[in-house]
Amino acid sequence: MTATLQTLSLGSLRRLRRHDVVERHALKLVFCGLLALSLAGLLYLTQYSALVATRYQIQELQQEKQRLQRERDRLRAEIAAFTSPERVKARAQALGFQTPEQVDYLPIEQLPARVRQWEAAQKRMHLAASHSAPSDDLMYLRQTVDRLLAAVTTKVEAGAAKR
Repeated sequence: MTATLQTLSLGSLRRLRRHDVVERHALKLVFCGLLALSLAGLLYLTQYSALVATRYQIQELQQEKQRLQRERDRLRAEIAAFTSPERVKARAQALGFQTPEQVDYLPIEQLPARVRQWEAAQKRMHLAASHSAPSDDLMYLRQTVDRLLAAVTTKVEAGAAKR
């Protein structure tokens, strides 16, 4: 009988060991499953967080774009107001410019000589103006006249070269 008890206990021990091994494998699988789910959840949260941050940056950039467009439109309106013919005429009159009483038209042949005379007068004006600081509007008008004169001179010289 003692041999039977020993046999029974050895058999039950073996069954218990198999049962423990199966339970351990099951616990390992559950643990690995939970770990995988946790990692998947962490990955999802990380991606979603990056998505939200990117959306926030896009929204900020769109607001900045709208602000800059409003600023651009305001500056364009300001430029249009400052360069309107009425404004330029009023400012020129305030600076002492007058509308000529008589307009003299020059034949093209006489233009280069007149241009040289005008350039000499400009140099004299520039020397006189260098002793006193001219206003920005006066400088703008002078630069505009200089550009127009250069354009006319170029066209006249091009026309003379064609002949």
